[in-house]
Amino acid sequence: MRKYLTCLVAFIIMLFPMMVNADEITTASAPVWMEEEQYFIANGTPIVIEEKDGVTYAMWEEKGEQKEQAITAGTIVIGGVYNPFSEGEGHVIDLPETSITMNSGSVWFISGGNAVDKNIDSYDKVHVGEVNITMNGGEVYEIAGISAAWSGYINVVVPAEKYAAIRDFYSVDTVNLKLNNASITQRVYLTSSYTYVGVANVDVTNTTIGKVGVGSGGVTFAHSSLSAGTNGKVGKFIVTIEDSNVAQLDAGLRAMVDEMEFNITGNTEMGDIFAGSGYAYESYSNSGTTAWTNYGWIPYGQVGKTTINIDSEVSYNNIYRGFQYTDVAGVSEYDTFYEKFGSNETVQKVAMGIENAKSAPVVITLASSPLVTDSDTLSILDAANENVTITYISKVEAPTVDTDTPVEVPTFGVNDSTSLDEALNVAIKDNAEVNAAVAAGETLTTAIEISKLESVSSETTTAVLDKLATINGTSNVVDYYDISVLIKNTTTDTSIANITELNSPLEFTVVLPEELQNVPEGYNRIFYMIREHNGEVELINTSLAEDGKSITFATDKFSTYALAYVDSLATTPENPSTIDNIMTYIVIGGIALVGAIGAAIYLKKHKEN
Repeated sequence: MRKYLTCLVAFIIMLFPMMVNADEITTASAPVWMEEEQYFIANGTPIVIEEKDGVTYAMWEEKGEQKEQAITAGTIVIGGVYNPFSEGEGHVIDLPETSITMNSGSVWFISGGNAVDKNIDSYDKVHVGEVNITMNGGEVYEIAGISAAWSGYINVVVPAEKYAAIRDFYSVDTVNLKLNNASITQRVYLTSSYTYVGVANVDVTNTTIGKVGVGSGGVTFAHSSLSAGTNGKVGKFIVTIEDSNVAQLDAGLRAMVDEMEFNITGNTEMGDIFAGSGYAYESYSNSGTTAWTNYGWIPYGQVGKTTINIDSEVSYNNIYRGFQYTDVAGVSEYDTFYEKFGSNETVQKVAMGIENAKSAPVVITLASSPLVTDSDTLSILDAANENVTITYISKVEAPTVDTDTPVEVPTFGVNDSTSLDEALNVAIKDNAEVNAAVAAGETLTTAIEISKLESVSSETTTAVLDKLATINGTSNVVDYYDISVLIKNTTTDTSIANITELNSPLEFTVVLPEELQNVPEGYNRIFYMIREHNGEVELINTSLAEDGKSITFATDKFSTYALAYVDSLATTPENPSTIDNIMTYIVIGGIALVGAIGAAIYLKKHKEN
């Protein structure tokens, strides 16, 4: 009897983990096709979507066999699980990852995470470690990183007490979204309906997202966009866009984002860019745009910090700040919000979001200006805001040289034009004409111009010669030059600013003609640049290349320069020391002594013979 009891206890102990974990999903399972609802549920199994013979298929591997399921253009594809439990409490969904790759075909919606909208309060955790969505082609109406709730088909209503700990409740740690040669008809967002994404990495190449409205002068409808999300939270939202068309770029509607970074490069056409939520700036009027209520009804949305980098070939409508604060009073007008969150205290806790977000910093680096400056709106470029730092990068024209190519006259080149980016920003601070050109979307060029001066004032000549006279040797002035840093309006082909000083120096190389390389025998030659700037004359040292063909120098002030050199006698060897003399005499004496002894021996032998 004891033996049977022991076996029974062992069996119960063996079953106990299964009983405890009966309501946990932690591993992938076979995909499911819900034909009536047009839902394809991947259940954590990696799937590939492709079109064959005009039909779109979802394909996967199951127990070593390749499986496929024909799906429709109206299909919602879910990478995780969908409503796995309908009763009870304490349910857990914790998948390590999901993976959806689309190469061709057409579907309605792709959602990378889990989708739970029934009895959601009975779950303790709805989680995916990593979501990977890759599009190498095909067409999708919308893409969501974590939940398909915004589609209107899956309605997620998170209880207030669980939204407070949303990172541990309904979340994805990392979303990796790669869109290449794809078409997204409406929009892309990462999180929605009170869900959380830790880090979102979005790479967009040769892809169209939404309806691009560049040049329209109005704001593109918010639903055609690439966003961090709506009614959700995101830790970090990093977007790289290259050679693509994107209707609008923003943090989302009512989204709370700790930090976001936009990197826009290549031949990209953008609509509006919001350095914050998808809402308009505070003084934004409704003219030419959708009614205010269509921007999400609840006036809140925050971003802790925004960084925007825009390359020179990019065209975009404008940059707007978006909401960086919470209007709790405005929230109180909306009963539906209370229905979701329960009380005014909850509203304030949820809506306040990121601490001090009202003064959140925005850092922008621009190599191209906006196409449209709307007269009835206030863009971030026009706003005087102490928390907005804008760095403009102009196109640069700087001469270069080849030190191996012989020249007939001294020829100047700039070694590194990176610091010339600074020149435009120096001009913007105090030059109204440059400011106006930037605001009007004109293309600006920062140019280094170096010209030989045919004549200079007698005062300058005297000051330069006096400076050279302080150096021992024979001095010669080769020529005088004007070195200028100019801001040019490329559109009108005119110079609109002259930058006389920079915060960091530029390095120049001067290739020397052969006649300047030939130094008289017995002499050393040192080259100098003498700068006359605002009445002050300074001697600038140069470095001579090992082959003697060129010199380099650095300067941060730009006006009149003289190229000069000083020839001085080469240093002669010092007289040998006394010890050296003694050693010399000893050696000579030793040689003489050996010779004398040899001669004596020879004479003695000769005499004996």
